[in-house]
Amino acid sequence: MFNHVVNVGLTPLEYVAFNGLHQCRRPAIAAFLIAYGASFSTIKNPRRGRLYRGMCLLEQELTHVTSDSIILRAIVKTLARLPTLEELGIPILKNPPVRLSAFVKRCHWYQGLASSPRTLQHYCRVVVRNRLGPSRLRSVSSLPLPVPLKDYLLLEYDEYR
Repeated sequence: MFNHVVNVGLTPLEYVAFNGLHQCRRPAIAAFLIAYGASFSTIKNPRRGRLYRGMCLLEQELTHVTSDSIILRAIVKTLARLPTLEELGIPILKNPPVRLSAFVKRCHWYQGLASSPRTLQHYCRVVVRNRLGPSRLRSVSSLPLPVPLKDYLLLEYDEYR
């Protein structure tokens, strides 16, 4: 459902992740779609109307700094292993101009996460979410689990603040 192409040729995630056409960026909705299993591996920016070959939403969120990091934080919560900036082909500037300080800050935050081992708790969340799959993630709220655990599985708990 979350990965189907809608009438304008975009997935729902692509539609809300960018400013363009007749849509404003809606990061909270994008994070919700990611929490419920939307694929962010390849993207099409509706503003430019083309597919970013080899670029995923993670790269887009790291390189095109926005006023929020909601989508980036949602992506970070779903991956068992974060690719390094080098693996993504994103250079870190030694002495960046002031106008790039937000980009550098975001990259340093991400690199700190990517270079550290993830917690066992995080790996468990990734495995459970993968085993449930996108179609059954909607049923997490009906499972006989404590509310904090349901929130954690649905990415509502932000451990990366």
